[in-house]
Amino acid sequence: MTYRDVYNSVKYWAKQAKLDGRFTPHGLRHSGTTELLSCTGGDVTLAMNYAGHRDPKTTMLYDDRRAAGMSEAVEIVSRGLQTANAKRTLPKKRRASDNY
Repeated sequence: MTYRDVYNSVKYWAKQAKLDGRFTPHGLRHSGTTELLSCTGGDVTLAMNYAGHRDPKTTMLYDDRRAAGMSEAVEIVSRGLQTANAKRTLPKKRRASDNY
């Protein structure tokens, strides 16, 4: 079976299921790997074997939980900065006569 055969099969079955969107073999592989990472709490070794990856860094690209965690971290830091800026008072400018 060629890649084109698999691609056409995926398209055919998506159409039969009345699914909208772009379906590709790689998209299904990505979804499966992402779902496996999510269901196993991020078991990279299992997902790596499932996807046939040699490098865990490649598998981690499929971990969509990273994006959610990153946006949460950015939000926390942003709130902290806003709080710090609200509490911070700028020092008054010193006049030349204050030095004497």
